[in-house]
Order: sequence, then structure tokens, then C-alpha cells
Amino acid sequence: MDLRRKNRAHIPWRIVLWSLVLTVFVLDILNDTPLHASVEFPAETPVELTRDVASDVLLVLDYDAIRASGDSFSQRDFSAAWINTFEQELGPVRIATPKTLTRKSIEESSVVVLTSSVSKSVPDALISILRENLLDDRLLVVVERPEGLLRERFSADGKVGKQMGQTFTFVRDLQDPFKQELLQMPVDIEFIGSTSAREGAQTWLSIDGAPAIYETPIGKGKVITLEFDFGELMVATQQGQPKDDFSIARPEPRTWDLIRDPRLKQNAIPFADLLERYVVHTVIGSNRVLPFYWPFPAGKDGALVAVHTDSELGNGAAWMLRHEAENKRASTLLSTSDNLIDADTAQSVDQLGGDLGLLWRLQSTPHEILDRFGLGSIKPFAKAVVLETQLENLRKKASGPVNTSMIYDNWWTTDWETPLSALASKGVRVDLSYSQDQQSGFAFGTGLPFLALDRTGLPLSIREFPVTFPHGYRAGPNEEKLLQNSKNGHHQALVHVSAPVAFADFPDIQKFNAWLELTELAESFDHAYLSVNQFDAFQRARRSGTINSARSEREQELVIELTVEAKRRDLELGIPEVVDSKVFKLARPKGSESFGSTEFETRVVNYSGKTVRLIPLNSGFTTIEVVWQ
Repeated sequence: MDLRRKNRAHIPWRIVLWSLVLTVFVLDILNDTPLHASVEFPAETPVELTRDVASDVLLVLDYDAIRASGDSFSQRDFSAAWINTFEQELGPVRIATPKTLTRKSIEESSVVVLTSSVSKSVPDALISILRENLLDDRLLVVVERPEGLLRERFSADGKVGKQMGQTFTFVRDLQDPFKQELLQMPVDIEFIGSTSAREGAQTWLSIDGAPAIYETPIGKGKVITLEFDFGELMVATQQGQPKDDFSIARPEPRTWDLIRDPRLKQNAIPFADLLERYVVHTVIGSNRVLPFYWPFPAGKDGALVAVHTDSELGNGAAWMLRHEAENKRASTLLSTSDNLIDADTAQSVDQLGGDLGLLWRLQSTPHEILDRFGLGSIKPFAKAVVLETQLENLRKKASGPVNTSMIYDNWWTTDWETPLSALASKGVRVDLSYSQDQQSGFAFGTGLPFLALDRTGLPLSIREFPVTFPHGYRAGPNEEKLLQNSKNGHHQALVHVSAPVAFADFPDIQKFNAWLELTELAESFDHAYLSVNQFDAFQRARRSGTINSARSEREQELVIELTVEAKRRDLELGIPEVVDSKVFKLARPKGSESFGSTEFETRVVNYSGKTVRLIPLNSGFTTIEVVWQ
């Protein structure tokens, strides 16, 4: 009896003892594998871009209609993708909404583009203004997937309705090999079919044998109709194709899981840019002279944008930038925030002419940075170091701006636009996370930075700049091939990524020598060797300039008077070599014919199948007279 009582008396102490043992055991396990506290991604409120600048093109967007479009990817209105198209191909573009659109802004323009966001419900008064200006060819009108009265007045009947198209089957007036390349573009897009064409219509582009882009005469003027969802095709090709609910199919996605079509992998053709240039410079440009700012500084045939990524070498990571600086070249160093770079090294990057950006250790990936917390040496809980903190750590050390990023190892989230929205909210202007898995080429259809959109179809204040050559790529076209293709007409900015640590201990001599020769290779193909910020600054200057043209005819000549404001002295103006069967004769400052001034020295280039002539500019306002005969 006494023995049983004694055993019962020990039970509470045994429970306490074993509880302590279990607690220590659990804490020890948690100390090795801590519990993660959830961290939310920041998000940027998307912007409604409107621009009242001097430009020949007026782009009309209805942001309310874009927001009100379907919640799925296939139903969302991506009309805002036209902003990137015209800024990329022309530079400045005037952007209006139904609330800001006026008769004056229409009549000051040479081309008015009614995107699908507005073409569903165009008021009668606007149609009357457009028709009035069309009748005597004062205006060219472009409409995307028109409905209602707009279709009735300007386009084919649309009675066949919506269909899924797979292939471009006809392309008008595009030089080979660019024509054959465009016919190979993966399409898979919805278009609207008609039972018959309007009288006098001319087809420019067909999908599966049906007219997809065509022009229709209205009096002396013309209307160009796009029957397919141009905006969605551009967004899906460049920014990537998610599932219809905007999620990514793979549970632990990388950026290459966004690639729209397997046929785009290792591709030597920038399909998205090829289509954009065809629409702007050939289809629209055959009906209106559209002067544009050449997309590369000093009339270069393209650019090679050099990027170095590092998470290990700390202060030693800048050695590649020092070598480039000795050869009067600049590049971008992307470093993790926990890399042991001190302020002197971070500031030296700016002094070397380069720029410093963040190699983002994305949360919930193998490369995240964890901030451990608990009691004393036992820290069973962890919280990921967020984007804002990583940027702040780097910005404190740098003397120049830190507004460039790349996600470490190209991880992504299961939501389509979440990382881009987070980066934009923290002041990052250019991201370089989009890449292939150790493969080179234009898997995202472009070698140029594009304006990113969010899931509501509205623009974010960030541009994604896809990588052409990932570090250590093992398959796909090499540097010489894509530089040659670029010089021959595709004219691209090729992002080349290398890792300084790869050459630190036992470098591959062949690859090391190839990197040393990269600057000479770029120069041999007339490509500028630039950092990300250098190219971004140039592109921003292109977009902030102005271009206006006025047309007149005299005797056997066509004369276009151009009024431009160039924000930089290394900008050049592009104009078509041939207009209405007349060939370029000369370009000169307005009024110089009275004083015998010399004409501008120009040169001819092939721009994705369109022959154009480049005119060098000085910064500031210039009035130029261009003559075709």
C-alpha cells in the first residue's frame, strides 16, 4: 500500500522531467530546422499612364474597361501592351483615355490607335470626327477587334465570330528572311472571322488563311483593322503565359516556366519584336511616315549589356568591372545583400562607370536569407529577410542608385506578376530575372526591356529585361551568331551574364579568354557595350523626346518637315528609305537651303525587313526637312 502511494507521488515529477526532455528535444530540432514566420510580398498599385507629348501617334486606352474585363488571363484586356510597342518602336507616344480625348488631340495626330479597350463602345460623335478626318486623308485610324458601330463603319462584318488561330499564313511586303521568320512565329491566339471583306480591303497578315490585319479605304483615307488580340499575344510571349487563373503550373517555379511555347526555347529570332516592328513600320508605316528614335546610342546596330552576378567574393567581385573600365567599358554588378561588399567597393562600382544592383534572395526558395529569433542561443523561429531590407542594405553602401535586380537562380512565385509588382513597389526600374535554364536565345520573344503589366492589365513601373546569354549556358545560339543576326537586321540588346567567382580559383581558360574577347566581339559587330543603367537611361531619353511631322508635296518631290526635341546628343532619327515609290534624296536643317549648308550625313540600315535611313541629331530642338524623289 505504501509502495503504491510512493509510486503515485513520483508520477507528477516524471511528467515534468519527460516534458522537459521532450521540450529540449523539440527545441533542438527547431534550432536546426526553425519554424518559418510567413512574410507577405509588397505590391505596387499599378499606374494609369497618360502622356500629352508631341508625337505623331495618339494611343487611346480605357483603363476602366481594362479593369472591368474578365478576371482570367484569357479574358483580361491587355490593351496597355500597346504602350510598350509604340515606346519601343518610336520613342514618344501620346496616350489618352476617353475622358482626356479631344478633337484637338485627334487633329494634331497623324495616326490614332483605338485599342480593344475602347473599340467596344466608341460614341457616335467620335466616329464622326474620325470619319471626317479620314475622308480627305488627314488621319490614319488603327482599330483592334472593333465591335458595334465601329465595326459597321470601318471593318469587315465579323459574322464568323471568335476562333482560335494557330499560324500566320500570309505576310505582305516584308523582306526575306524576316518574312519567313514571322511565318514561323508560335501564334495560338483568338481572332475574329468574317464572312466577307469590305470593298477595296487589302490584307497585310493572315492567321490560318483568314485576314488578321487588313486596311480598308474610307474616302481618301484608310483604316487598319487588327482582328486578333495583339495585346494578349505580346504579353503572353514577352511576360509569359500563366494558367488561366494567373498561377504557375509548377509548384516551385523558375522563370523559364513562364515561357509561352517550347518552340521559343533556344530561339535565335526575337518574334515579339519582329511582329511589333512589322505592325508599326510596315503596316502603319506604309500609310504614314513615322519618324522614330533609333533604339541604340550613336546609331549602333545593337547593344551588348554586360551583367555580373555574385554572392561569394565580396569586395573581390568588382574585378571584372575594373578590367572593363580599363577598356573604357561599363557593366552591372548584381550582388546579394549578405555579400561582404564594403562601402568603398560598392562606391567604386559607380566610379568605374558601372552600376550596382540587387541579386535578390527570394523568400521561400533555397536561397532565402533567414533572420533567426528566440531566447539566447536557442532560436527555433525564423523569418525571411524581405526585399525592402535587402535593398536597404545594398543602398546604404552604394553611392549611385540601386534600381536594378535579378532573382537569385531565377526562382519565381506561383503567382504570375508578384515578384515584379514587389520590385516596382520598392523603386526597382529594371529586372533581369527572366532567363532560360542554361540555354541562350530569345525565349521571351525580345532582346529589349518591356513594360510589365499586372493581373488587372494595368502597367507597373518596372521593365523586365530578359537575359539572352545566362552564365555558363550549354545550348542555344552563341554570341557571334546572335550579334551577327542583330547587325543583319534584328537589332537587339543582348544581355550577357557572367559570374566573377567562376574565374576565381580554377578558371576555364577557354571561357575566360572568350569573356576577355567579348568587348572586341561586340565592337566588331558595331554593338555598344553597356551597363543596364546606361541602356535604361538611353531608353528613357528616347521616350521623353518629341517628334512631330508635317507633309507637303512639290513637283516630283515629297517633303516631310520634322520638328524634334532630342534629350541626348547620341540619339538618331530613323525614317523610311522609300515613301510612295519615291526614294530618299536628302535631309537638311530647315532653312539651310538658302545658305548652302551641308546636308546631314545619313546611313541606310535594314530594320527587321524594313529599309530605313538614320539621321544624326544634336540635343535640343531641331527642325529637319527630309526630301524623297
